[in-house]
Amino acid sequence: MSNDELNRYDRQIRAWGFETQRRLHSCKFLFLGLNEASLECMKNLILAGAAEVSFTDTEDAIEKYSTNIKFMTDLNPLCPANLIQLDTVLSADRSGLIQEEIEKYDFLCIFKSTIDLIKQASQSQKTILISFGKAGDIIYLQPEYSPVSENAEFSPLEQTVFGALLSQVIVDHLPPIEQPIAYRLVYDPINLSSSVQQI
Repeated sequence: MSNDELNRYDRQIRAWGFETQRRLHSCKFLFLGLNEASLECMKNLILAGAAEVSFTDTEDAIEKYSTNIKFMTDLNPLCPANLIQLDTVLSADRSGLIQEEIEKYDFLCIFKSTIDLIKQASQSQKTILISFGKAGDIIYLQPEYSPVSENAEFSPLEQTVFGALLSQVIVDHLPPIEQPIAYRLVYDPINLSSSVQQI
């Protein structure tokens, strides 16, 4: 990291340490699916100094969140992270990514997907965040992982708060990780509480 970057991220380095900041600075993220929670995570990772944040979803979802995407693209003069929209657009059934595409990234963040794609991702040696409903699972080396699908709907504001919490869980589990992990972040917007549990 350059002296300019050390000065820019001084407060973060003091909060979570140089090694975490160095890992974040070299980590490439792929986000599958856009919603308020994933957009909050993407924004926070860009501002925190991630090396690259890429995303894809259906054409309709990309259009729906185009203002948010433009805002994050405009952060680039302030932050070194590249916000990249993949050429591969997911189909309505959330298929369309291949293993070769997944292998280009260090960390996968799945917010909308099929069970097949989640199973495919969990076979890779990537750190993976899977977020559906009120929970976000973070796994590494868990080939037998099966997501618990909750259909609970958050308001956009609740999703944004959940995205901020997920951002911290991501930063706490940046690669390289040396042993298998499986944790679940559960958020309760009514009581404004969250917890992380081993799964």
